[in-house]
Amino acid sequence: APFMDAAIQSVADGGLLAVTCTDMAALGGSHPETCYGRYGGFPIQRSGYLQELALRILLYHMSVVAGRYGRTIRPVLSVGMAFYCRVFVEVWDDKAGVNNLSLNHGHLFQSIRCSSFHITPVATNDFVTAQQRQNDDSSGNEKEENGNKGRGRKNKRNRPSNVYRNGRGPCDLGEPVCGETGGPYKLGGPLWTGPLHDLDVVHDAIARLEAA
Repeated sequence: APFMDAAIQSVADGGLLAVTCTDMAALGGSHPETCYGRYGGFPIQRSGYLQELALRILLYHMSVVAGRYGRTIRPVLSVGMAFYCRVFVEVWDDKAGVNNLSLNHGHLFQSIRCSSFHITPVATNDFVTAQQRQNDDSSGNEKEENGNKGRGRKNKRNRPSNVYRNGRGPCDLGEPVCGETGGPYKLGGPLWTGPLHDLDVVHDAIARLEAA
C-alpha cells in the first residue's frame, strides 16, 4: 500500500503492473480497521468469498490511486490463495475513463443470517451502460448489428441519459431486509465491481498449459 502511488505513476501507458499483497489478515477481515486504513475498503468477516472480496478491495484501491493521475486500470489476471493475493493490471492514461470510475465501484450488503448478499453500484449512467452492452454483444447476428446502428443515430428522444446518478441501496430496490431470512444487512466495501480477469488471456494460458 505505501508504494502504490509510485508504482502506478511509474508504469508506461499501457504497461503491465503486478501487485502482491501478503496482508490477508487485513484484506480478509481479521483486522478490518487496518484494511480500511490501508485500502479504503471495509471487508466482511468470515464471508464465503473472502479471497474474491480481498481482490476487489485491492483493485478498488488501485483504481482510485490511478484516477488521481488521470489513469485507469484494466485487470488481466487476479489470483487469491493462502495468505496472499496478486493482481496483474494494465495501466492506461485515460482521463475520459476516469469519469466512469464510479460505475466500476460498488457497496456490498451481506445478510447477517445467511449467505445472501447484494452489490449495488456507487453510480449509474444509462448511456455508458448501453455502450458497454453493445460492445459485449457478439457481432455474429447481422440483423442485430443493423438494429444497433439504427438505435445509435442522434435521436435525443431515444438516446439513454448520459447523466451520472447516485446508486441505489437494497431499500430502494424493494428489499430492505434479506429476502431469504428477513435479516438485516451489514455493509462492506467500497469494492471493485468490474472484471477480475481478461478471459481471452486466461483461456489462452489454460490452452498452453494443457498443450505442454
